[in-house]
Amino acid sequence: MSESLSILLHPLVVMNMSDHYTRAKYREKMNPIRVIGVILGRQEGRNLEIVNSVEVKFTMAQGTDITIDENFMR
Repeated sequence: MSESLSILLHPLVVMNMSDHYTRAKYREKMNPIRVIGVILGRQEGRNLEIVNSVEVKFTMAQGTDITIDENFMR
């Protein structure tokens, strides 16, 4: 019998994602909006805790090619 998966999502993560999306929506004025980010947390067995998130600055080339600004992430 398999153990169930437990996920704990901290409210800060939801607020960060919402803020990032809203700022991108009004700054870029494009439709649809694409935002990229990193979620941070820890896993112990089948228990996952997501504690924070960080937005990622990127540029989009022709088509679907995405380039992440590595200097922004440092």
